[in-house]
Amino acid sequence: MNCEFDDGKYFIYRHIRIDKNEPFYIGVGTKTHSNTFNEVYKRAFLRFGRNSIWKKIVDKSEYTIEIVIESDSFSYILSKEIEFIKLYGRKDLGLGSLANLTDGGIGNQNMPKRKCSEDTKKKMSNSSKGKPKSEKHKELLSEAKIKNPVRFWKGKTFSEEHKLKLRKPKVRIA
Repeated sequence: MNCEFDDGKYFIYRHIRIDKNEPFYIGVGTKTHSNTFNEVYKRAFLRFGRNSIWKKIVDKSEYTIEIVIESDSFSYILSKEIEFIKLYGRKDLGLGSLANLTDGGIGNQNMPKRKCSEDTKKKMSNSSKGKPKSEKHKELLSEAKIKNPVRFWKGKTFSEEHKLKLRKPKVRIA
């Protein structure tokens, strides 16, 4: 079955607690090119990348998802997100029921950035060294290297022997 969804490129969604019948999250998403509702409105259905307040609510209650507004104007969608968050109020500020941690309108850009100390970075680096990587992980690293080779190789140095190996033409068997 091929479904058509074309009321706008961007959308606002809300998560509604079933036990209290009240919204607990307002979000913005961009539609994907797919044939199923869950795939077109993918961001609304994702459970990862959510804050701790959202997770605690979901642990206590089931919820439904409602697509509220669709539009091709991103600025309109962002202004409406601000309006809805103000209407329902943020839980972290004691003003309402929403798990949102920002006033909306610009995503998480007004969230404080976490910076790791050099010591922490070194510890994280050392903890992963020498551990075997799965085939899927190797594949993802390879894709990252292809997508952005300058960033991947920046700051790395190679021995002359390694440079010679890189220069040799590769023979691939199909």
